Amino acid sequence: MQAASISLILMAVNLLTLASETRQPEPTMTAQSVIEAQLKALQANDIPEQNHGIRVAWQYAHPANKENTGPLERFIRMLHSPAYKPLLNHEYHRVRPLKETDHAAVFEVIVRIHAGSRLKYLWVVERMDRNDADSPWRTTAVTAPVPSDDIRV
Repeated sequence: MQAASISLILMAVNLLTLASETRQPEPTMTAQSVIEAQLKALQANDIPEQNHGIRVAWQYAHPANKENTGPLERFIRMLHSPAYKPLLNHEYHRVRPLKETDHAAVFEVIVRIHAGSRLKYLWVVERMDRNDADSPWRTTAVTAPVPSDDIRV
């Protein structure tokens, strides 16, 4: 009984740590780490509160993306739509770079959802200032998913 209680406490602490680790974007983050932070937050979407992961993902959105998908309430509805809902509370993800330049990068993101199926998204990030190689990366687009047969995820 005591071991089970300790396990539950440790799991709760780990989930809260995961949620807090990805709270704010950092200027020193790589293009891939920006995507990883968003995916980790979305994976634990409702911890520590409802739609927390979506709010974190919003923080990593490029201002141009926010203009197209915002305000935040609209972004939350979009993430709950059939195309993006699989990102919420997914089981596992893998991020693979496809193309990167000094100011933009495209990644393949495969997520395994609770039903065991896998979906592939293309995730695009760009520098906040295209003329500044030290400018932070932010998400500009995520495609609708297509089924994936990648068994490594």
